[in-house]
Amino acid sequence: MTSGIAEIELTKREIEFNWLKKPILKSQDNLKFDLYEIDSWNIQREFHYNTLNISSNFSSISISRFPEWRNDRDDYQSFLNSFTQRIKSINKKRIKRNEKSNRKVNIKKPIKDQEAIFNSSNKPKILLGVYSIVTILGIFYIYNNWNTGKSNLGIVIVGLIGCIFYIRKYIKSK
Repeated sequence: MTSGIAEIELTKREIEFNWLKKPILKSQDNLKFDLYEIDSWNIQREFHYNTLNISSNFSSISISRFPEWRNDRDDYQSFLNSFTQRIKSINKKRIKRNEKSNRKVNIKKPIKDQEAIFNSSNKPKILLGVYSIVTILGIFYIYNNWNTGKSNLGIVIVGLIGCIFYIRKYIKSK
């Protein structure tokens, strides 16, 4: 209902997204992006899907690929490689143009790779360190205070009795 089949065409100047089989619950139309108007892009690689997010001043698009679509059926990986190479060449041209021009008026900024910015920042590293320290302190606290009073032991016993009850009920039903 929410996934469909689309054709993505990448040329030297633009990227075109056309629906071949549009999903029922989507209102997204066919889109055409000028590659020189893109502000940022991001590739999200997850276990169940890969997503390419492209943003510009005028609109944005998310292109997802699920693992059940095999590589012999589509050229998604070659599209991603071509897209990243095209963006790199556009950024090189912009940097050269900015270095040559002495005017500060019409400077075009390079297209941002959000994944590279995220991986190079210190924020996720600091958050991982804080999470690890809190986890270690929590485990240490639980270990030292686990069986200090009768109430904690009572909760464990009640939980075990409940587990035994449901296990016996399951065994009897078979």
